[in-house]
Amino acid sequence: MFDDTHPDWLVKSSPWSLGTALYLIPAKPGGDDMMGSHALNVTYVECRMIGGNRLADVMKWVPHDIMSFADIVKHTGACGDPCVGTCVEAGCLCNRRKKICERAT
Repeated sequence: MFDDTHPDWLVKSSPWSLGTALYLIPAKPGGDDMMGSHALNVTYVECRMIGGNRLADVMKWVPHDIMSFADIVKHTGACGDPCVGTCVEAGCLCNRRKKICERAT
């Protein structure tokens, strides 16, 4: 599972900080199309564990002090930009198979 979390967010957060977990999960095994998924009020470690359990291809953890879930949903309009490994927008994740930023919400 690729981690699209911005490294600065991890440095600025404590291990107990809560945030929103965002995932892209293959719609079909081995396919390029992804389904978005999320989990609310989780720590970074929980985000990674949940992503593994859901067989996510990509995960991103957004701490609440960076952006709330409601704001993530409002500000994901910029998804669709090309990506190499990460997406700038908090609510967008890089579908590395298609090389495009996609919404998880």
